[in-house]
Amino acid sequence: MKLILENWKKYLEEEEYYEVDALDENEEYCPICSHIEEEKKACKPSKGKRFAKRVDGKCRSFGQAGKAKDGGDRIRPGTAKGDAYCARSAGIKKCKKYLKEEEEKPLGKYVWPKDSLLTDPEKEKEINTALEDKLKDSVEDHFKGTLLNRNSVADLKYLINKDLYPKIFKRHTKGEVYRGIYVTREWMKKTFGDTGEFETLHKESDPEMVEVDYSTIIPLIQDRIVSSWTTQFDSAKSFAKAPLASQSSSGYGKNISLVLVADASDPLNYFIDMDPFYDYKFGKNFVIESEVVGVGAIKTTKLMWTDTSWHIQRSKYEKGKK
Repeated sequence: MKLILENWKKYLEEEEYYEVDALDENEEYCPICSHIEEEKKACKPSKGKRFAKRVDGKCRSFGQAGKAKDGGDRIRPGTAKGDAYCARSAGIKKCKKYLKEEEEKPLGKYVWPKDSLLTDPEKEKEINTALEDKLKDSVEDHFKGTLLNRNSVADLKYLINKDLYPKIFKRHTKGEVYRGIYVTREWMKKTFGDTGEFETLHKESDPEMVEVDYSTIIPLIQDRIVSSWTTQFDSAKSFAKAPLASQSSSGYGKNISLVLVADASDPLNYFIDMDPFYDYKFGKNFVIESEVVGVGAIKTTKLMWTDTSWHIQRSKYEKGKK
C-alpha cells in the first residue's frame, strides 16, 4: 500500500493535472478536455467531392467537385442535378419519375395560386417553385416598365412551345396588333426612307391620321429583345402621343406620332399574350392596355401617323383665316 501511494505521488508530481468543479455529481463532461475532439485532424473531401464534414465522429464527403461550364456550381437549385440531389436527400427513390414530373409541371400544379384574383384556400397551400417566382417578378417588372429580359422570354417561350399551362402561357395569333410610339423625324427617315414622301401624303389627304400599306421589319431598340404592342387601336394612339414632359420643350411639334400595324397571324411574328396575367394581383391594374409582347423583330403591314408639326402649322393657318 505504501508503495502504491509513493508511486501515485510521484505520478502527480510529473504530470500536469486540473481540479474541476462538476455542476452535477453525475456529470461526465470535462471542459478542460473538450478541445480534444476539436483538435482531431480536419476532414478532407474524398476524390470527386467538394465538401467534407465530421458526423458522429466520422468524415462524410458530399457535393460534386469542380465547376459547371458557366463557372457556377455543378449542383445548384433549378438544375437537373440539383433536383436529383434534393430528390435523393428527401428519400425519393423514383428519382427519374420525380424529375419527369418536374419537367412536365415546372411551376407545380397551379400557377401563382396566392396571387390569383380567384382565391382558393386549397390551391394557396402550394408553394411557388423557384422558376415560378422568377417569372412572376419578371412579368410584374414588365408591367411596371422594365421590359422582359432574354432569360425570361426564353422561359416563357419554353412553357408556350411545350404547351404547359396553356390557359396562362400562350401566343397571340389573331388579327391586327398595334404599337404606338412618338418618334423623331430623323428616326422616320432612317427607318422608312425620305420623310418628304410621308409629308406630301399627309398634306394632300389632310386627315387626322394618315394610313398607308407598308411592309417592313421594324428593328429593335438596342439591347432589347421585346417590344410592347396592343390589340386596341385607341390604346396605341394614346401611347403615340407626345409625352407631357416634351410639350413645353422646344422640340415639341417637331416629331411624329406613329402607330405601327402588324399581322399577329403571320408566322414570322411572335407575340406573347399578356391577357391571362391580368387575372393576377400584379397585373390587374394594366388590363386596359390589352398588351401583347412582340419577341424579336416584327414585320409590319401598315403605318399610321400624325405629323405634329403639320398639325401646329395647320392650326395657326386656321386661326389666321378667322
